[in-house]
Amino acid sequence: MPGIIPVGIDQDPHIRLCRDIIARTKSKYNFMPISSIYHKFTPALDGGMKMSKSKPESMIELPEDPKSAVRKMKNAKTGGRESLEMQKKLGGEPDKCMIFEMYKQHLIDNDKILNEVFSDCKKGILMCGDDKKNGCAYMESFMDNFIAQLEAARKTVSKLNFINFK
Repeated sequence: MPGIIPVGIDQDPHIRLCRDIIARTKSKYNFMPISSIYHKFTPALDGGMKMSKSKPESMIELPEDPKSAVRKMKNAKTGGRESLEMQKKLGGEPDKCMIFEMYKQHLIDNDKILNEVFSDCKKGILMCGDDKKNGCAYMESFMDNFIAQLEAARKTVSKLNFINFK
């Protein structure tokens, strides 16, 4: 059965190794070569390269209790300046903000809204505290919806007919 494996670009050598092994054993076992789809890393909430279980406060799990996810969002790194006055004068730096990164990758699907948040931040109209409050509301809604859909899917799984490979 063909498979498409979602991976980060750092996993590409493993995908290539699997393809090589499959090519060498194909005549004996008739395996189907795997394919991959590459995903962008979601940075850690502390601004690190990627979320990691070694730093549980810097990552949000799926599913996670909405209150826990919101608490982590409140502690996330932002693109704010050293002071409120400087941020109003110079604007924020959404490209360094993990709240904005969560918006881009997971929380806001509407490009118009995303562009407004970006613009307001850059102009110094949207302050980090207000942005975090908005981000927490988005995260709570996202997680509530995710958990509800997960529970609905779990009820459906027992009704599915899976292929038996005997």
